[in-house]
Amino acid sequence: MTDNVSATEVAAQLEALLADEVLRGATLKTGKRLLRRLATPVRVTILGPKRSGKSTLLDLLAGRSVVPEDASPAAFDIQHGPVIESTITMPNGRSETIADWPDKHPDMAKAIQISVTAPLDALKRMQLSEVQTDGDPSESATAFDWAARRTDMVLWCTQTFAREEADLWSQATEHLKDNSFLVITKADDLVKRGLLEGRLGVIQEIAGEEFHSLFPVATVQAQRAVLESGRRDRNVFSTSGAEALDVELRRQCEIGQRANVDGALLFLSRYNSAVRSGRKRRASPRVRQEAAVPAPLSPRRTKPIKPERPPVPKVFERGIDLIRTRTSALCEDVGTALNESASIVLAHCAETANDLYEMMDADLVAGQHFADVVETVSEASELMLLMQAEDGADQAEDAVTLLLQVRRELSLKLAA
Repeated sequence: MTDNVSATEVAAQLEALLADEVLRGATLKTGKRLLRRLATPVRVTILGPKRSGKSTLLDLLAGRSVVPEDASPAAFDIQHGPVIESTITMPNGRSETIADWPDKHPDMAKAIQISVTAPLDALKRMQLSEVQTDGDPSESATAFDWAARRTDMVLWCTQTFAREEADLWSQATEHLKDNSFLVITKADDLVKRGLLEGRLGVIQEIAGEEFHSLFPVATVQAQRAVLESGRRDRNVFSTSGAEALDVELRRQCEIGQRANVDGALLFLSRYNSAVRSGRKRRASPRVRQEAAVPAPLSPRRTKPIKPERPPVPKVFERGIDLIRTRTSALCEDVGTALNESASIVLAHCAETANDLYEMMDADLVAGQHFADVVETVSEASELMLLMQAEDGADQAEDAVTLLLQVRRELSLKLAA
């Protein structure tokens, strides 16, 4: 769908559509989210146990050393920018920005968060982040949840993928698992100890279905392949395993960007007609009418009657009924022939998610404590658009599963 259309062109069309005054509410918010996705490189987050080689891997992917050796912030991120700038955040919340790499800041070692922009070519296609913890299970779970909500892809660094790691990763969504890699870092050390082949077999059996791919990377060897000039010794980089990871990561980033473009194109095709009809309505002459004289108030009525608003949970009931009705209709339309009807299923699910989002957004504007539900439905609606762009049997099955997960969450909220 995107072979002849660039992300820049689609972003310009989408920006023009959003600038019009026809789109409203949930539809307008979805359009703005899609526009932000087009303008943002794929977000890649590096996670894993303490001392598993996360910083080294980030340096390799960035193409130069960017993570300070003497610092261990809870979060480090780097993205493309015209100049080098580093924002250092201290434990007291104070932030300071310098026009240099973070290691030039005098208090860099105390930082809890470091954000960097730099004109590195690798960052044009992806934004890199690293999240660190001290190994405490509770802190690790909190950090994982925080990171998983803010990323498109995870590179999980490990040498063993122990039970604690597997339990933590099991909390990831299926969508995130399908777009994440398990990286066996320090593979050169495992080779020296004669452990790599056996370790790969065990890890593959445990985590084979939990990640998109598994890559062993000899990080020390890969570091030597990156020359002082920033260029790479291709032979050394290739034999280290880092090149295979880099190539597949680039490919996945391109797929992610194309999916964002396809999602925006679907949005444009769906709502451009609404904008055109809206313009026609605005252009039509209006017949001037005399204002009606209001009827006198009854002397017995001391307060105006306000329209009754149904209790907030009622919208959950309507949402559950909507999904149930649409699911039944879908079953009647396609039966069990999912492989032959993927497009029908995806279109049906995407329309249901969008209608549900508009219903929730309109009804829960006053219920701030239910904002998390609206956010969940909004994210589901966006994912449906991307799944519809990919258009396959697996995506159709995922879309149905996602819709049922949303229904389950509504049911839990209703029962609370």
